[in-house]
Amino acid sequence: MGGKVVQCKKCARLFQSLSSSPYCPYCVEELEKNFDMVKNYIYDHPHANVMEISTETSVPEKDVFYFLKEGRLSISENNGMLRCENCGCSIATGRFCEACQKQLERELSASVSEAIEKVKPPSGQKGKRQGALGRMHIDIRNR
Repeated sequence: MGGKVVQCKKCARLFQSLSSSPYCPYCVEELEKNFDMVKNYIYDHPHANVMEISTETSVPEKDVFYFLKEGRLSISENNGMLRCENCGCSIATGRFCEACQKQLERELSASVSEAIEKVKPPSGQKGKRQGALGRMHIDIRNR
């Protein structure tokens, strides 16, 4: 079965998306080529900033920021160009600073634990039939 038809975020083409990527296969291929150029440039020039990288590689700044936010790249001198989406502090890669990441992880873990507790049957009802959520038996012998 195919995915849903979506519009590419970069070129506005309609395409059938089989993943969560907002980009069509053509743009994904172009992004990967751009990523390789940026990665190689940063390897040779580790202290370059986003504007230098963009100018020297001819890769749009928007794409360089995309790679940084995706966490695929990190630059040493970000000069406040990339900010945590939660608290706004300066970061070198990703979407959140380390402190906010840890806080989000704690909140997610607490939410998951809370959801698990809601699904668990009360301790006195173990082994008893619980209506529609009780035990289920599927007989596969007659198939």
